[in-house]
Amino acid sequence: MNGEMWIGFIGHCDAASMTHVNDFEEAVLALLPRYGATALARARRRRDQPDALPAELQILHFPSRDAYRAFLDDPDRQALLNRFGDVFTERIVVELEPPLFDVGRSQPDDS
Repeated sequence: MNGEMWIGFIGHCDAASMTHVNDFEEAVLALLPRYGATALARARRRRDQPDALPAELQILHFPSRDAYRAFLDDPDRQALLNRFGDVFTERIVVELEPPLFDVGRSQPDDS
């Protein structure tokens, strides 16, 4: 199966690490266009929320499973992982069903 992929990412870190996490994610997400991929949504926990909650949530779209694998194996991504280290204390990656509606719309299209 090599069709389109939607990935949900949930990352945990403490409040003190948020800037470091943001710097890493900005650099890594900038690599997505190389693979025809896009970040459909990226959001962070409010600063007044407890560290036990996820720090960052993302929904990513890849045109194919091969593109996703290539992104994971990208040498520049690997270099960023080596440079920044393990920025999240916990991460969850979920392969999602296609979205029910576009992020910018308030409700699904019933047509």
